[in-house]
Amino acid sequence: MNSGCLSPEVVIFTDLDGTLLDQRYDYESAAYMLNALRTRGIYSIPATSKTAAELIHWQDSLTFKPPMIIENGAGVVWPEGALSEEDDVDPDFKTGKNYAQLCNILAQLRIEFGFDFRSFDDMTPCEISQATGLDRHAASLAKQRTASVPLSWAGAPAQLNDLRAQLEHRGLTLVRGGRFWHVMEPINKGQTALRVHRRLCRMWGNTPVILACGDSENDLPLLQVARGAVLFPKPDGQFLSITQQSVVYARSAGALAWLEAVNQLLHTLELNPQIAACGAQAVSVEKGV
Repeated sequence: MNSGCLSPEVVIFTDLDGTLLDQRYDYESAAYMLNALRTRGIYSIPATSKTAAELIHWQDSLTFKPPMIIENGAGVVWPEGALSEEDDVDPDFKTGKNYAQLCNILAQLRIEFGFDFRSFDDMTPCEISQATGLDRHAASLAKQRTASVPLSWAGAPAQLNDLRAQLEHRGLTLVRGGRFWHVMEPINKGQTALRVHRRLCRMWGNTPVILACGDSENDLPLLQVARGAVLFPKPDGQFLSITQQSVVYARSAGALAWLEAVNQLLHTLELNPQIAACGAQAVSVEKGV
């Protein structure tokens, strides 16, 4: 998994939508940035609400083949051959109820309490495309979920609290993402990131510093387990409020802004700043940005 490079000094867990990716969904530039930083001792791991189906092809474009945290921490896509049969990390991260079971629970709650929402199970790929800016194919991949259900809420705020209470009564949680609410088991990006980090530490024989990047409430558990964080603006220009001591505020979403902010955080924390600066310069020159 390390592509012949030295063990990383820094691991960056990063959200994708609204963070590493802007509304253009420029996966190619994002992969270029991550590949360039990997050669300089910085290992990046996506931690997203996206599905395995959305990310598996992109994983192949990354030279170092990192694990990918999917569906807000409900699963991890490990590259082929990364785990042995004896490994104590389940590559599928089975956490309980699957997608179909979650959809059934939501359907029952809607009938019983009249909750006003539309889930991905209700929406066509065309409707998801219109809501997200994804193309039709990518929207179809976004529907291929295993352990979480995104939904668009149209009811009153008080009813949303009622929905949350009913879900908690059933051992589930309601998490706010960038565009949608997500219904899932009570696991989050931060918990899963720590499990992935522990596994990688055993593989590498060292303990890299954890940094994290995010923009939405579903990123908070991830940001809180990191030594330093990069916050990205929400669509309204506001930032999450966190108590982290070392925080950098990115100017916008997108690969180049992400790289600039990560480089600033590395300098702030005095984590290999010369290598980070070299990486930023090389990526900017080679990509012509």
